Amino acid sequence: VKARRSWRAKKEEDGSDESSSSSDDETDVKSALNREAEKKALAFRRLQVQRKIEEFLNLYTRGQNLQKINSKGQRYNRRVYVDTNRKALVIQGASGPRFFPFVNMKEIDIDTHTSKEGQLETQVICAMEKA
Repeated sequence: VKARRSWRAKKEEDGSDESSSSSDDETDVKSALNREAEKKALAFRRLQVQRKIEEFLNLYTRGQNLQKINSKGQRYNRRVYVDTNRKALVIQGASGPRFFPFVNMKEIDIDTHTSKEGQLETQVICAMEKA
């Protein structure tokens, strides 16, 4: 940007090309509009993420029964809830509670689809960071 301004300043001192300064002004306006659109898009994305987190916390603070599906497709009944003191997702299984801190989570996604049996299922997919 500084190089462009110095180039523009030299052109204005020479007085050689006045039409290029008007096109530079147009590009400055376009870039300003583009930056404003990017800010609005980022704010909208933050609002979407906030709503998704609020929905997740409302569902899971009290606790939910779920079926854990492992990589082989086996299903295990579990109880899941959010521990707000430890800031972690807790899955209560056969061998006791397992804590998954939110700090280690890259992404949480809630997906709803119909199972093979015709039942509506909600899947929570957590992408965990390996510690």
